[in-house]
Amino acid sequence: MGFYLLLRDVSWISISDLARRAQVNSRFLREWCAQQAALGVLEIKEVKPENSNNEDDYLYIRLAPGMEDIVVNTESPHYEISLIEMMPSLMERARSVLPNAFRTGKGVPYN
Repeated sequence: MGFYLLLRDVSWISISDLARRAQVNSRFLREWCAQQAALGVLEIKEVKPENSNNEDDYLYIRLAPGMEDIVVNTESPHYEISLIEMMPSLMERARSVLPNAFRTGKGVPYN
């Protein structure tokens, strides 16, 4: 979906703005960001604007320091995204099912 590449080029960005740039559903993106923050890949901060009650407008994210080489820079000796290739069936499902779920906000079954 290119989230890491989009995050590489900004310091902090709201989930709403990133969802617009990536053309995905912000609710799914918020869940992904929370999971990535739990892993230490992203950092999240809350900056509540006065004119919005939308949670995605005031949750800001960025790549955690040092993560660019691991998740974006394919030339880095620290690049580890390739470990995902060890699970081809999961990756194929993610490629075929998840993009539409992210765009529409409709869920997908676990099985």
